[in-house]
Amino acid sequence: MAPGCIFCGEHLEPVSLGRLCTSTQGIPCSACVEVRDLESQVNDKLRQASKVMQELNVLFRDYKGLLPGINRAHDPIFQRLPPEIISYIFQYAVPDIPFDRSGAMGLNDTETIFQEVAARLVLGWVCKQWRQLAWSTPQLWTYILVNLEARDLKQHVGFFRDWLSRSGNLPLSIRVYGKAYSDPTPEVCDIIGLINKESSRWKMLDLRISAVFSTRFVGDTQCVGRPILGSLRLEHHDDPETAHNFQFNLMSTRPAPSNVFMMDVPYKSVHIQWDNVTYFEAEEVYLDDVFQLLQNAPGLQDLKLECISEDRGDFPLPDSIVVHRQLRDLTLRWPFHGVLHDFLSHINLPSLNRLYLRHGYEDHAGETIASFLKRSSCPLEILILTDTIYDTDELVSVLSEVPSLVSLDFFVEEELPDTGNFSPEAFFTLLAQVPLPPTSDTSSSEEIEEPQVSFLPNLRYLSFEPLDRFSWDLLPPIFDPFPQSSTLRRPLESFHFYDHGTFPSDSSPSLMDRRTTLALVAVKEAGLDLKIRYNGSDWLQLSAEHHGIPFDDHVSNDSDSE
Repeated sequence: MAPGCIFCGEHLEPVSLGRLCTSTQGIPCSACVEVRDLESQVNDKLRQASKVMQELNVLFRDYKGLLPGINRAHDPIFQRLPPEIISYIFQYAVPDIPFDRSGAMGLNDTETIFQEVAARLVLGWVCKQWRQLAWSTPQLWTYILVNLEARDLKQHVGFFRDWLSRSGNLPLSIRVYGKAYSDPTPEVCDIIGLINKESSRWKMLDLRISAVFSTRFVGDTQCVGRPILGSLRLEHHDDPETAHNFQFNLMSTRPAPSNVFMMDVPYKSVHIQWDNVTYFEAEEVYLDDVFQLLQNAPGLQDLKLECISEDRGDFPLPDSIVVHRQLRDLTLRWPFHGVLHDFLSHINLPSLNRLYLRHGYEDHAGETIASFLKRSSCPLEILILTDTIYDTDELVSVLSEVPSLVSLDFFVEEELPDTGNFSPEAFFTLLAQVPLPPTSDTSSSEEIEEPQVSFLPNLRYLSFEPLDRFSWDLLPPIFDPFPQSSTLRRPLESFHFYDHGTFPSDSSPSLMDRRTTLALVAVKEAGLDLKIRYNGSDWLQLSAEHHGIPFDDHVSNDSDSE
C-alpha cells in the first residue's frame, strides 16, 4: 500500500484497466492504447509521490520532534520559574467553581460550570511540558461534573477515571445531573460506582438527578472514619409523584454536612447528621418537614424556604411552640396560602436578626408577623417585606414590635387587595414624630437625659414603595433634628423612595412644592443618601428643576438602580 497523505490520510493505489481488447485484428483499439499509456504515466507519478511522501513523513517526524525543544527554549514561564511555582500559577489561572450555596434552582448554571471545568484541559493543549505539569497538579482536578444523560457516556468512563486519578487524595467537589428515562445503563452504573469509591473525599456533593439514580449513591462500603462532606445539594428532577422514592443514604457512614440544599426531596429521605447543619435552603418543601428540621438541627443559623406547602403528612405538626435559639436569618418566599400563619404561629426565634418575607400575603398577615415578633422578642435588625403586607396600619403594628430594626425594605410587585389602608401617611408621620424631653427637676444636679425616639429609633436604611398618594411635605420632618436637642436626630443614613406605577392612574404624584423641595435638597446636600423616584424618574431633581433650584447630579447618583 502506498503511503497516505500526511494531510488528509488518503491512500492512492496504482491504476490498471486490466487486459487490453483485441477487437481490431488482434490489436488493441486506439482508446485502450491511450489508456495504457496514461496508466503508465500515472503509476510513474505515484512511485515518485510515494518516495516524496516517505521523505515528507521523515521530515514531519523530525519537525514534530523539534517542537518540544522550541517550546522549552521560548517558554518564559518554564525557563524562569520552578515547576512548583508554575503549578500554583496554573491553579490561579483556571476559574474557581462555587458549589457551596450555589444559586438556586434548576440547571441553568451547569453549562457555565462545564466551561470552567473544561478550562483545566486547555492547559494540557499548549505543549507536552504544560500537559505533564497540569496532569500532575492534583488541585486542578478536584472539581467533577458529570452528565448522566450524555449520549457518548460509554466513551467518558475512562476519561472520568483518569480525571479522578489526577486529583490524588484531595477533597472533591462533585456535581452530577441527569434524568432517568429507564433503568440505569451499565455506563451510568460505572460512573456512579467510581464516584462511590471516592466518598471519603466528598467535600461538596451536588446531585440533580432522578430518584432512580439517587438510590445508587451509597458511598464506599469500605469507608472508615467520619466523612468530610461539608455541603450537600439534592434536587429531584423527575415527576413530582416519584419524589418519595428519592433517597440519600450512605451504607457505611452518616455524613454531617454544615450546608444543605434540597429541592422536592422529603426530609425523611435524607440520612445525615442534622445536628451539624448551620445553613439550610429548600424549594418545594412541606411544612411538617420544616418543623422536623427545626427540632433536629439545633445549630441551624440560616434558613431559606421557597414554595412552602401545607404538611405532607410524613410527620405530625407540633402541638406547642417550637423554640429555636440559634436561628439568625429566615427567608420565606412564595408560601402557599395559610402557610405563613401556620408556620409563624408555631415558632419562637429569640436570636433572629434578619427576616425576609416575599409573596406571603394572606388574611391578617400583619397580625401574624407582629405576634411572632412579639413572642420571639428578637434583636431583629433587617426586615424585607415584598407583597406580604399592604395595609399601613398592619405595617405599623409589625414595626412597633422591632425597635432594634436598622434596615427596612418594603416593596410591592403584585396588584393590591380590594380593601385596606394603603396611604403611607401614618407611617411617615410616625417617622417624623418628635419625642418629648424627659421631665426633670431643674434644681437637681443629675444630668438631663436626651429625648428618646419610640418608633424605629435605630433605623438607618429605609427603602420604601408607597401604595397610595400622600403629601410630600410629610418627608422633610423625618430628617429634622429634634427641637430639644442640637445633636439628637433619627440615625437615618439612607432613604430610597421608589414607585414603579403602583399608584392608580388618577393618583400619580404631583411635583413637590418649592418649600419641600428646598428642604429635601438640603438634606441630600448634607450627606444623606436620598433617592425619590417615580416610574424611573428622579422626582426630587424634576421638582428642583421646575422651581429653578440648583441640584447636584453627582450627589444624586442617578445611575444607581434599585
